[in-house]
Amino acid sequence: MTTHYGVIGLGPVGAVFAGMLSKAGHRVSVLEREATRADFFRKNALRVGGKLQAEVMLDHVFTHLDEFLAAKPQVILICTKASQSRDLARQLKANGVWEETTFVCCQNGIDVEDLVSEVFGKNRVLRAVLNLGCNFVKVNEVWVEFCFHHILSKNPESMGMDERIGKEFLAAGLDFEVRAEYREDVYRKAILNTALSTACALTRLTMRQAMSDPEIARMVTEIIRESLLVAEAIKFPTLDHTYQEPALAYLRQGGDHKPSMLVDIEASRATENEFHAGAIFRYAQQHGIDVPVIQTLYYLTKNLEKAVVLNRYVVGGMREL
Repeated sequence: MTTHYGVIGLGPVGAVFAGMLSKAGHRVSVLEREATRADFFRKNALRVGGKLQAEVMLDHVFTHLDEFLAAKPQVILICTKASQSRDLARQLKANGVWEETTFVCCQNGIDVEDLVSEVFGKNRVLRAVLNLGCNFVKVNEVWVEFCFHHILSKNPESMGMDERIGKEFLAAGLDFEVRAEYREDVYRKAILNTALSTACALTRLTMRQAMSDPEIARMVTEIIRESLLVAEAIKFPTLDHTYQEPALAYLRQGGDHKPSMLVDIEASRATENEFHAGAIFRYAQQHGIDVPVIQTLYYLTKNLEKAVVLNRYVVGGMREL
């Protein structure tokens, strides 16, 4: 049995899913709103290289949401930025998404799946926790720098779609496990992103460059320590001070790779800062825990976003005059 998957957001993560699922024999429909880029993918193969391998033609590439939804994908993978989730869910509902469609949130960040559940209900929404580093090296080629163990949320209300999707991801070459206690994995990933991705966004360094700098590595260590204090207050059972060394070991494996937060800053886009450092900071406030390093990085990144996004609109406006 195959499944009709829809992919919204043909960025690096969406491209990896589209490539691997197409290679495995599933029908894949893709929403790419930029007409020129969509037309390119209609005429040229999508290539996935590095730790994962695929080369496929995408036969169903749409530029308009209503046309994409008319194809009735059984499962829609949301691969856009977390900050777009609530508005996207509302657009999907307003445009008449198929009532039997299951949604999988493939973004980074804490509680992003709740934004979609608010619109469609928890029974139709799953969450993927990805340990994947990838970037486009050509218009149609995404390079996977690292790809570790991934988690898919177990949802007893999904009528078995959680297990079905998990098995199909695994068969497609993506190392997925369906797990009930996935929120702890979400928080664990948020610690890693807050610790290193935020530092890279601020310094413009790759992951390897940042972890090779003793001063930044010391700051990363302190961010992990503060995050674990918050995790203990939330009562995540396996996230205590003993996770600090495994977290650092994981971050040291990062190659000369720009995390998505740095890519967003360089492209003058808002990052997922609110769903990483911002979310941990807000949890810390709720539990009365001081996290001065996380608070500082959160505020700095928030204001850096304002500066680069404002500059994009100001410069764009000047060019139009």
